Amino acid sequence: MIATKPVKPLNPRSADTNAMGMEPTWKTQPTEGRISALSHAFSWYNYFYGKKDAREMIVNYLETHGRKNDVRTLKRIPDSSIRLTTGWLCRMSQVGLELTDHEQIKLDNLLKDILESKQDAVAEEVIADDGVPRITIQDRLRENCSNTFCESIPGPLPISNTFCICGCCLRTSTIRDAS
Repeated sequence: MIATKPVKPLNPRSADTNAMGMEPTWKTQPTEGRISALSHAFSWYNYFYGKKDAREMIVNYLETHGRKNDVRTLKRIPDSSIRLTTGWLCRMSQVGLELTDHEQIKLDNLLKDILESKQDAVAEEVIADDGVPRITIQDRLRENCSNTFCESIPGPLPISNTFCICGCCLRTSTIRDAS
């Protein structure tokens, strides 16, 4: 384990600390009821903190463990890719929780998944940028509206692709002949 200075306990600015208590410090390691103690801690962090705080906790964890390259990668990852559980577990590890081998492996896998999500996003951007014109949702809606409009008009349609009925004009890309 890496020797570090003690981490300052979090003190949320909320009156709810009277009901929820202060941050779990793990001075004594839970053996019996470990899952219950972890669940209580996860609930505490989830009640007072959000994704930005979870990101900060992960960054602190990675910096403490000398993973500067991962910190740089993590800073480029959107908040939507950050898992709160990972942040809370990193924080609990820093304030004194000794993770079991299974929990440490789980934490390492969660961190790896988050860091790989950035690489997946870059790969998706490269695939989507191949020069093939993409149909936007507006184009799809316009096409569906024009098809519905054309089916509702009896008889042959005019040659023009712009229709005006009751002062409403609609431009379509499909023209059909009534048969």
